Amino acid sequence: MNAGARLACCAWLAATVVVLFALAPSVAQAQPIAGVARAQVFEAGTDYQGLVQGIAFDRSGDAWMATRQTLYRVQGGRVQPVAAAGSKGTQLALAPGGRFYAWLVPDNVPGGLYTVQLVQIPDKPIAELRLPDYPYGFGALYLGGAGQLIVTVTPLDNREGIGNAFQYFFWSSKGRLRSSVVLPGRRVGVVDAGGTALLLLGESDAIAFDSDGRKLWKLDGSFRKAALAANGKVALLNPSQPNAIGEVHVYRKGTVTRVAMSSPVHDLALAADGSGGAVAIDRGELAFLTPRSCEHGQCQLRPVSSLPVPGTFFISEMRFVDAKTLAVGVIQRTGAGPPYTYPAGGILAVTDAGRVAFNSPVTLVQPAPGRPLIDVTYGVRAFAAHTPHRALFVDLAP
Repeated sequence: MNAGARLACCAWLAATVVVLFALAPSVAQAQPIAGVARAQVFEAGTDYQGLVQGIAFDRSGDAWMATRQTLYRVQGGRVQPVAAAGSKGTQLALAPGGRFYAWLVPDNVPGGLYTVQLVQIPDKPIAELRLPDYPYGFGALYLGGAGQLIVTVTPLDNREGIGNAFQYFFWSSKGRLRSSVVLPGRRVGVVDAGGTALLLLGESDAIAFDSDGRKLWKLDGSFRKAALAANGKVALLNPSQPNAIGEVHVYRKGTVTRVAMSSPVHDLALAADGSGGAVAIDRGELAFLTPRSCEHGQCQLRPVSSLPVPGTFFISEMRFVDAKTLAVGVIQRTGAGPPYTYPAGGILAVTDAGRVAFNSPVTLVQPAPGRPLIDVTYGVRAFAAHTPHRALFVDLAP
């Protein structure tokens, strides 16, 4: 799930996702590139308080890190708090593109719902989002870019989100309501890698909208995993039907190419312009693809022969830093059979030619280690990874 989608605040939006994949001839063995990246690690409880919810980079080189109730600036090797929640139940949501965040405030709305206060970094209030009539609030929020996409979700049948109808409200960065749409059933939202569109995965269809709420396209079928790019015009999707989980569907220019896969896939990613994509498969294997090569019924896959991570491992998440560089988080598994343990992980940057530009091991604190999650601001040559106990910031060379 991409960074924007992780901003959803309620449990009724959660979903599990699994996909399958087939390899073509391998590219060259992945090798580290020495001296092309710098990294800093910060510890929860020492350098900052709470669990990291999201990290974004601005064009000046500063990073912004959000825990549940505090916004931090990361600059010059220091972590400094710059804004804090005004009440215990208020939650912080950071836009993936930086410059922008939101407070989800539960005051004066029915239990389980929120109003939304939009804020320009570091602490300039912009607008408050709320509904004029009951139930007044929202159950989830999706942010994209630096405020290009703002979507709130309200359950219409009950505030727990157990029901058949949900209303999606599309807002401007100034807090003006652009449009709304009512859709049946619970859906998982996938934010465009460039932050300008939203794909909603339902039980029987997938529907893409632009930031104004205009429908871009619709595919029939049930999908468990997706990535979206090129202002919503390119997508990778995996069907959830048992007889089709061995496929990745590449959507581009109104057509779909189905690619047969051979082992379970753990994540999908796209460059923001849709020029490149990546698929993470079982046991840590990775392959790149070019969506435009899929227009005639076949996709050009470029597998990376191996990643320099010892033992059995799985890719937990990946994001494109730019069109040529993919940030990857992995988690290692030990044990001959269940219950397995997951004592360590790793963070890598991999080029689309299969070279490793950065590789750092990560110790996972037991018994609930979590998994490395990746945050990027597309086009900025840096990325961040965080587990429940640490945040790693990587500055890549130009």
